[in-house]
Amino acid sequence: MGPPTGSPPTESPIVVRDGWLTGCFERSLAVVFLHKVVCITVLAGLLAGLTTSTFAQDADTDQAKALLKQGVSQFDTRNYQQAKAVLLKAAELKVLTGDEKKTLDDYLVRVDPAIRKQRAALEAYRAGEKALKAGELDEAKKQFTAAADSPFLRQEEIKDAKAELAVVNFK
Repeated sequence: MGPPTGSPPTESPIVVRDGWLTGCFERSLAVVFLHKVVCITVLAGLLAGLTTSTFAQDADTDQAKALLKQGVSQFDTRNYQQAKAVLLKAAELKVLTGDEKKTLDDYLVRVDPAIRKQRAALEAYRAGEKALKAGELDEAKKQFTAAADSPFLRQEEIKDAKAELAVVNFK
């Protein structure tokens, strides 16, 4: 079936000039080029987004590692309350893996009992002071000994408990 009668003859959209196809073909090349430019732009944007995300994850991981190190240091110097706060911050980031995650979990399990035992040792020290003031030397000796023997008090607190114990023993 041909073109409808009475309509003007249509020209072919493809023309050959100097050995090159023109017309629709040229428009098709422009569309292909534009499509490639758009794809490259989108890909570059995605890569930039992934890179930014990777940098953010790396920063979080570095921060969590630093917090873990600080928390362990606080724990080792018997600053258990501070250790707990720092370790919980590291845990909130949820980026540690492997041995670091195991270390974090280990210290988080150990910190609350350490806080309780430190509190009990400090209470023993205070009870020893109260007993010493009241002249109850046997009770003071018992309480200062408990405080001085506690591995959960800081070194300066142990030193003070031993000094008070020496006072009690002198009397």
